[in-house]
Amino acid sequence: MSDTMEIIYSEKAPHYPLLVTAFNLLALAFVLIFANLAWNQNEGWLAFFIAAPLMTWGALSFSNMRYELDEEAVTAWLWPLRSRIEYKDVEKIEILEKYPWYVGLGMHWFKGTWWVTTRYQPCVLIHQKGKSNLAFTPTNPDAFVAMLKEHIKKAKHKKAR
Repeated sequence: MSDTMEIIYSEKAPHYPLLVTAFNLLALAFVLIFANLAWNQNEGWLAFFIAAPLMTWGALSFSNMRYELDEEAVTAWLWPLRSRIEYKDVEKIEILEKYPWYVGLGMHWFKGTWWVTTRYQPCVLIHQKGKSNLAFTPTNPDAFVAMLKEHIKKAKHKKAR
């Protein structure tokens, strides 16, 4: 894969900015309170100042999560992490109307699948030959799957030439 591969389609992952912000503020407050109860006040503030940048990175990454299609693959990004499946490796594509709440939001590996999710809505699950699968939550799963299938067909046709 070339780093200069042309992006055919890119979609910023839908998310709830107010919810992400509220969660991070509550989590930071919890870190500060717990750290102050567990240790003395100086160590509590140290824990807070270690947790704050990590949680800020998480919130910024979450709000910049995106899904891309290029000439060769579909990629889900949660900076600096990414999960990429080349079209030639796709075995099956399905839309899950619901997925387990315990999988969580963000980017997680669970039972052979990379879950790159921003909300508990229908998600696209791509099965890959002999490798980890990929699940993500585009704005319109039906339209995304149709576009993905079209690009897979074009890539296979191009390869057959």
